[in-house]
Amino acid sequence: ENASNDWIEGGAGPKLENFENWNITKEGLKVAFDQYVVGPYAAGRYEIVVPFEKFATGRRKTRIEKIISSISDQEDDRFMCRNGLFTSYQDAFTFGTVKMPKGEKIARSYFYNDSDTCPEGEGCRLKSYVVSNDQMIVAETKWGFYCAWYQPKKGSETVGWIRKHELNITLPDPEPAISKWLGNWESNDNSLLIAKDPKLVGFKITGNAFWKGVGDNIHIGEVDDVGSPNGNRLNLGGPDKYDCRVKMTLVNDLLVVSDNRMCGGVNVTFDGVYQKKR
Repeated sequence: ENASNDWIEGGAGPKLENFENWNITKEGLKVAFDQYVVGPYAAGRYEIVVPFEKFATGRRKTRIEKIISSISDQEDDRFMCRNGLFTSYQDAFTFGTVKMPKGEKIARSYFYNDSDTCPEGEGCRLKSYVVSNDQMIVAETKWGFYCAWYQPKKGSETVGWIRKHELNITLPDPEPAISKWLGNWESNDNSLLIAKDPKLVGFKITGNAFWKGVGDNIHIGEVDDVGSPNGNRLNLGGPDKYDCRVKMTLVNDLLVVSDNRMCGGVNVTFDGVYQKKR
């Protein structure tokens, strides 16, 4: 009320020095203006929040979100770094490589547990570790740690916290080539086939997932759908909550997959990190 356009344009105009006071919140980018900057002293200090959805769309939005995620290091106790939850963090994935310390031939980066007082408490360090130049998918940060999923070429994955200073972080290719998607993908007993059909605009995706109980108790799930990637992400499924909905993120040569548990029998899920079958 009774605002002066000249005052606002001078204090909030497109000049770097006007935006020195800022912070990252869960709602968006908060910018603060001191007294006298955009109004009289009696009006006090102003703060505005620019919601994240207001940022540019497409590749720029993805890059901004990744940068914000990597530098904010928000202390969110609700985040759990575990196999069963990792693939659901589809908005957060980056790529980590174990650093090679100067003067050393090899380095060990240990994983840390995700129990009550971990990862920074006593007794949290696990026996599992990765070595220099090993690569992994990174989901989130907490207390100076990255949540990482290491997928060896053969064998089971290792998921846990790794100290931030031990990894170099890079963004995955935001616009991977079509050929990067195509092929047979496998995660344990689950499989996905992504193929290019001349009759379709996008991809044809088919796959099978299994849950094995005691004895001959086996539940089966399947996906049979079409879709087109948006950058390095591909979503399948209809709007109904009972539809089989699958989310995929291509992180360099690995495919991170999560679903809504509606793609087959009880306990069946396509969740996992898939490797392309050579």
